[in-house]
Amino acid sequence: VLPPIIYTQQQHTQKDMLPRRFVISVGSYDGVVAGWDSRKNPKLALDDKPQKDSRLSPTRGLPPTPSSTPLPLSFAIANHEGSVRVVSSSKSSGLMFSCGSDCALRLYDLELSVEIGETRLPHDVGVCTCGAWAGDTHILVGTADGKLVLYEAQTLQVVHVMGGHTAPVSCIAVHPGSDGTPAGSMALTCSEKDHTIRLWDLTKGRCGFVTKVKKMAGSGASVVEFSPDGSTYTYQHNLTHITTKSTNTDQVLLDIDLGEQLFRVNDLCYVGASYICAGLNNGGVCVMRVAEDGSEEVRATMVIEGSQSGKETKGRIKRVEYLRGGSGYLVVGCCSNGVVSVWDFEGAVNSLMDEDEDDDEDDNDSEDEFGEDDEGYVLLQEVKLGTGSRIVSISGWSSDVTDVLEEEFDGDDEDAAEGSSSDVGTKERAREPAEKPPPSKKRRNAMDATNIMQDADAVKRARDLIKKSKDLAAKANKKKDKAKKAKKAKQ
Repeated sequence: VLPPIIYTQQQHTQKDMLPRRFVISVGSYDGVVAGWDSRKNPKLALDDKPQKDSRLSPTRGLPPTPSSTPLPLSFAIANHEGSVRVVSSSKSSGLMFSCGSDCALRLYDLELSVEIGETRLPHDVGVCTCGAWAGDTHILVGTADGKLVLYEAQTLQVVHVMGGHTAPVSCIAVHPGSDGTPAGSMALTCSEKDHTIRLWDLTKGRCGFVTKVKKMAGSGASVVEFSPDGSTYTYQHNLTHITTKSTNTDQVLLDIDLGEQLFRVNDLCYVGASYICAGLNNGGVCVMRVAEDGSEEVRATMVIEGSQSGKETKGRIKRVEYLRGGSGYLVVGCCSNGVVSVWDFEGAVNSLMDEDEDDDEDDNDSEDEFGEDDEGYVLLQEVKLGTGSRIVSISGWSSDVTDVLEEEFDGDDEDAAEGSSSDVGTKERAREPAEKPPPSKKRRNAMDATNIMQDADAVKRARDLIKKSKDLAAKANKKKDKAKKAKKAKQ
């Protein structure tokens, strides 16, 4: 699906490793919520045992690394009737929610792999179109009627229903928190059809600011994202245009137009505070640098080359999301053909940082650090959902990353302190069972990885079980209706 990667001995260092524990969750067009958990496969842990030679292993002959073993499918549930519009993981609580076109919102515990609650959207707000966590305590859902619904995660009770958009809400970005701004207290939303971006005060449940997006290609903003420190925000508009602005001053820091329809931006995410990763319609991935004052020239690189013709050969990059931990430059992406990939873009970021140096120094640094054949990224993991199910949404969650890796490699105390403080919320938080409703036996069994086939047939098996249960319920209802009609006929 992606260009071949040349693995070298230099690339397998501590910085290039995946987080010790991470979960990648996806929602599909046919109502399936599935996920891959690195904890389910003990071979993903570091060890000193020699690795068996295999023709299928891209790291044949190299020391054991977490990327040497594919991720196992840990759960797959047909939990929604229709498309799963959003799956989103909380950064520090270990909770995830899914919401679909059936207006059902379901809450999961990723650490225990169980469903812990469910509710439905209010009847007068329309179906779900997008969603995000507001801090670790609230859930924010956007709907097709242009409204926002804020839930309290612990009780799944509605806190606010906010209206403002005159068209479906396309995307939600919640402020991560900074000096004077608590995490989850503000959010940006955009609508591709009403051409507006709105700033919301979630504590009071009202809109605080509205800005119009200039019409050029007849399409408004469809993606909006806050930087990890909340100092900037970026939005995609008019299909191929990307703009970054300062949160405080609204100054334009980056404004780039990829030009051709072939390079339509489907999704974007921040990689650190100053770099943006964009997934394109032709299967390519572009990384851009955001200048601090907007005065520098635009710096961007096409890390993964997509199709240069109108034919879709590699699959469209539908979603991209930053994965905390590891090298600090990890991105999870999914294609329209059901392939989920984990990339390390440290090489691309370093190449953008070195562009302002002398040509000689730049060439020497590149050869010493990345090697002659380095492409600016490393493909760490690649898995496929079933036989290629259509993925609509994706989410990545990692926990207890930095401290464990640094202890394994006997790193400096200063480095360990810097890693634990910069990667906010990576440590697993112990929660008392009383804080959330205990899962029923039925829900626990449904999420247990031992009850599903951990191969390409897992999703199909889950769908067949749901279909069978629906057929039985339909037969039972038909029998009841027949009995009622017979009873009325006798009367």
